[in-house]
Amino acid sequence: MPVLEQLSEEYAGDVAFLAIGARSDAATTSARAREWMPSGRIKWAFDPNEQLWQFFAARGTPTTVLVSADETVLGGWPGAIGEDNLRQTLDQLVAMGG
Repeated sequence: MPVLEQLSEEYAGDVAFLAIGARSDAATTSARAREWMPSGRIKWAFDPNEQLWQFFAARGTPTTVLVSADETVLGGWPGAIGEDNLRQTLDQLVAMGG
């Protein structure tokens, strides 16, 4: 999460970050969100029925999904994508005006 916190600062205004919690309860998810995403730049949501997990075919955490401003799913990766790969992908997304 520290990498995402840093990227959320660097890409503020160009990219929105959202973390989806599930497999827990809302109170636990909220506490973890405050701990792991203290800046508040990364928004979070609780998915108790795992509908978003199913929609994006997420099998576990972390799962990264990029969605453009027009709500087109641009790609997704199970597991950690790595800072350099994520930064490169975000740069391409921003350059496309996505």
